[in-house]
Amino acid sequence: MNKPTKCILCVPKPINNNGPSAPGFALTVSNTDNVWDEASVCGYNKKIDGTIVSSVNVTAPQETGSVDITAACANATNYKISLFVNTTFPLITFNLLQPGHKDVFTLDYTF
Repeated sequence: MNKPTKCILCVPKPINNNGPSAPGFALTVSNTDNVWDEASVCGYNKKIDGTIVSSVNVTAPQETGSVDITAACANATNYKISLFVNTTFPLITFNLLQPGHKDVFTLDYTF
């Protein structure tokens, strides 16, 4: 099985992060288990103590970001990974994956 040589998690613009005067934000990406349900998963019911894969600092409040998660993709079993994206401050909000919301997290990979 081929392993990806590059794997980037693309972070969309947040829809809210404590107002326009707020500084940028930091995100941490961690591995997690695959026991979750798309309709109900959230930070309150999902294990978030997995191994940290990578992190990124986005310097302006309304910018996009990218996180190199190549190691996590290369170690995935059957090309499947489960990740938890977290921030400690400031509180930021991203769009939900619902019709009409185009700004979502995406994964770009190269073999």
